[in-house]
Amino acid sequence: MLVKHFMIPRERVVKVSTGSRLKDVASRIVENDVGSVVVVDQNDHPIGIITKTDLVRCTIQNNNNNTTNNNTTTSGETIVDNVMSKDLVYAKDTLSNDQIATELMIKKLHHLLIENEESGEWVGLTTSIDVVREAALDAKAFPYNRETNFIK
Repeated sequence: MLVKHFMIPRERVVKVSTGSRLKDVASRIVENDVGSVVVVDQNDHPIGIITKTDLVRCTIQNNNNNTTNNNTTTSGETIVDNVMSKDLVYAKDTLSNDQIATELMIKKLHHLLIENEESGEWVGLTTSIDVVREAALDAKAFPYNRETNFIK
């Protein structure tokens, strides 16, 4: 199946704007039960992504700095611009599930932004979890209804 049929559409991707605090990003991740948040500019164009791993890394780094410097600044007050990954990786919406899985594996990623092959416009996001879910659904015997959302 093509990624455009199982990706998270742009409208449903959890996003924050530049200048957001990490504690607000962490809250959005928990509230929405997602593994990442896309950082967008004023025109809703992706300029970065922050993942749960980025939050953990920042917290550990901040705790190490606080211990060394007796600093009381919390990582939650850090702005997302200082922590987000800015090297965004895109894949075309016409790639198959297997091709997306290969991209994720080769690039050692868990999140890919999806762009429309014709317009180049950002249309969504897919994750390693989406790829595994799609593979599991493909493995189901007929007559399986994809509309049944038994996997959260």
